[in-house]
Amino acid sequence: MANLIFNYKRNTMSGFYRFFVPALLAIIFGTACDGPSKTVQLNTTMQKEHDALAGKNWKLEELMGEPVVGRNAAGEAYIKFGTDSNRVSGNTGCNHFFGSYKLAAPGQIAIEKVGSTKRACPNMDVETNYLKALGDASTYKLDGDVLLLGNAGNDELAKFRNASPK
Repeated sequence: MANLIFNYKRNTMSGFYRFFVPALLAIIFGTACDGPSKTVQLNTTMQKEHDALAGKNWKLEELMGEPVVGRNAAGEAYIKFGTDSNRVSGNTGCNHFFGSYKLAAPGQIAIEKVGSTKRACPNMDVETNYLKALGDASTYKLDGDVLLLGNAGNDELAKFRNASPK
């Protein structure tokens, strides 16, 4: 009887390990082989677009067609697109913000997962509208030192000027 119980346990456990170990290894190695998810990998056309956009400080000049005037507590509003990642960061004129972006095709952009610090400033309207414009942006146009963000209806949401030293 003891021999029968021992053989049952041994056969049950070996069946368990025959299933569990390969499944665990598949999960571990399957997720490890996904490659880097933060690296921007683009074709030649999109690489040129990315290079023209990324690594520069784009100062916000207009928001919804209205000029953005002056400085707030934290300085001037700007945006900066990452050079070797899909990260975006900047300042609303009050708070710092961060998120991710995707260039789907020439002239198409998605700015996602935007978060920000939460300081209180005298004029929060610019910040609120700026963050909303970033979330609504689906198109972009580069014209020399000017970057325009727009929505699917071709409405201009924000206008920026390259403020990086040349």
